Amino acid sequence: AVRGGSPDQNLTVMDGVEIHDPYRLFGLTSAFNPETIQRFELATGGFGVKYGDRLSSLLVVENRDGQRKERLAGSASLSITDANVVVEGGLPGNAVGSWLVTGRRTYYDLVAERVTDQQFPAFADLQAKGVWEPGAGRKVTLFGLRSRQAAAIEIDEDSARGEFQDDTENDLAWMRFDSSIGTRGQSHTVMAFSDTRSTFGVDAAFENTSRRSNAPDEDSFGVANIVFERALTVKDLSVRQ
Repeated sequence: AVRGGSPDQNLTVMDGVEIHDPYRLFGLTSAFNPETIQRFELATGGFGVKYGDRLSSLLVVENRDGQRKERLAGSASLSITDANVVVEGGLPGNAVGSWLVTGRRTYYDLVAERVTDQQFPAFADLQAKGVWEPGAGRKVTLFGLRSRQAAAIEIDEDSARGEFQDDTENDLAWMRFDSSIGTRGQSHTVMAFSDTRSTFGVDAAFENTSRRSNAPDEDSFGVANIVFERALTVKDLSVRQ
């Protein structure tokens, strides 16, 4: 949230493609893999007409290409929330280009659920990118992202009991063709498909301290039952030139 704007008032663009609902673990992290980001820019106002349909902010994220020096290379990392593996390399044969595949997953939920009955928020994503240069000044890029979040939190307290659910699924695929036009011109063509599904629900009972009878015990407070579910689906098919 930037300047109080809701998520739909903050535009997020990755490699020229709009990303819907890229938030994970209630905003603690995102669907973007930090091991593959080459550059990002956050503008909180004053951005141009190219991104002029949002009120609060613009976040532009660019992913790096796979390295070309070796046919196969890889790395792994561990953060406080997830484990991350990256595998990359150059294209086989005489083809000029690279490929990159990366996957992330939370690990704390696998450990904690063995010693407690409580479910823990978790997410996993798989990302792939391929780059091919068929000739001088021409480049074809393919990209795919599959991301899943399952976040259910149970509350069992004296003043509140129930469950919160926040599930999100992102499927994204795009193809981009970059070409030089003469000595000074550039052409960029992007075709993209995005499918985002999210479900947020509450089934809980809370102690309503604003309503109290004259009884001297805990039963003097009223109980507020809150049950609702919001399901949202966004499918975005775009061609940009």
